[in-house]
Amino acid sequence: MAEDLVLDTAIRDWVLIPLSVVMVLIGILRYFVSKLMRSTSQVPDLKIVKEGQVITRLQYLIFIYQLDS
Repeated sequence: MAEDLVLDTAIRDWVLIPLSVVMVLIGILRYFVSKLMRSTSQVPDLKIVKEGQVITRLQYLIFIYQLDS
C-alpha cells in the first residue's frame, strides 16, 4: 500500500521553523519600510481647502443651472 510521508523532526526544527520566523520578520520589516518611505503629507492650509471647496460648489451650481436652462 501507500507509505505515509513523515517529516523528520530535525528538518522541522532546523529548517521550517526558522524559515517561518524569517518570513514573518520580513513581512514586518517590509511594512515598516513602506510606511517610512511614504511621503509624509503635511496638513493642508485651511484657506486653500476652503477655496477649493467653494470652487467645487460653484462648478456644481453652474452645472445644475445649465441643466435647468
